[in-house]
Amino acid sequence: MADAIYEMKLLQKEISKREEQELRRLWQEAFEEEEAYLDFYHRYHLHHNRIWTLWDGERLIAMLHANPYQIQVNGALLQSCFIVGIATDPRYRRKGCMGRLMNTALRTFQKEGMDFVYLVPQNELAYLPFGFQTIGEQHTWRRPVRHDELVRWRAEEEAQMLPMGLPGLPGTLSLPEYRKLPGTFLAGNLIGKKSSEQEAARKKRAGGEGTDLIREGQEPPAVWQEQLPEQINLLNGELEGERLAEFANHWLESQAVSFTFRDAEYYQKRAAECKAMDGSLYVLQEDGQLSGVAGLGRKGQFWMLYDPVGDDMLEALEESDEWEPVPEPKKIMLKWLGENNRLGTLLPFIMEELS
Repeated sequence: MADAIYEMKLLQKEISKREEQELRRLWQEAFEEEEAYLDFYHRYHLHHNRIWTLWDGERLIAMLHANPYQIQVNGALLQSCFIVGIATDPRYRRKGCMGRLMNTALRTFQKEGMDFVYLVPQNELAYLPFGFQTIGEQHTWRRPVRHDELVRWRAEEEAQMLPMGLPGLPGTLSLPEYRKLPGTFLAGNLIGKKSSEQEAARKKRAGGEGTDLIREGQEPPAVWQEQLPEQINLLNGELEGERLAEFANHWLESQAVSFTFRDAEYYQKRAAECKAMDGSLYVLQEDGQLSGVAGLGRKGQFWMLYDPVGDDMLEALEESDEWEPVPEPKKIMLKWLGENNRLGTLLPFIMEELS
């Protein structure tokens, strides 16, 4: 059959139950993800991404997901997308399906003025014809999971508890324990006031005019609790996510010219992703102050540490006898969509962040 008969659909925001089932089926067939992770992805990303798809009648045969991100480069925010979930039903491969989806997505991004897109491929050669180039490697840390450790972890999770310390990394605290310390997120008055507009927005959400939105022993305002997904109790409302983002952005600005810009939603999604992988967000604290943050999740027989931020966190990892860098880091490929004369100036900074 010629691929021209296949119907192309762009899915975003309003996705039918049938379309969601087909997206889940193809993702599971292509990537063999655990059900908990699929639940996370569909809940937190599916309706916020753009998904280009091809259909043979009622059957989904190919898809491409685009997750939007902002990359701060030398003080300026560049618009970007992380392309994931690229998959074709095995019975429809070698029919030009992926070429149609990729070319359509890239033309759309370029027309919109997006600066660049990037991906982590399973096969680098497949993306060279589309103008992608390998720019670096994606580094993560790992340590083996001990059987008794995993059994204890799951037993504690049933009681909505998490271990105090990050396995194999002394000095860390899970967020549920960290927030109990004096002077942190939910154990005192509002910390780190922002602009008058942001403060006014917080007051409106809290339903009051005072500046002390959260006091010691007080639950987050009901309006915030209603916005939190049922399956995640690791971030108590917007204030906590903003606090983590403020710390991370401040540290990254001191370390690199470019970095992925964080906000409250970034860490809410990260916490949910870790929970779906039997983990949590973990922090380091010094004198009651946040000094490091990272996400922990389980992949097979290994604990994986993602997105470590802060000098203390990196030093703890480097000094640990149990944690080690993943020996075969994944490649990162990028396609520049902006003006060509900006590529030579900005690409090294983008490479520094993405690798």
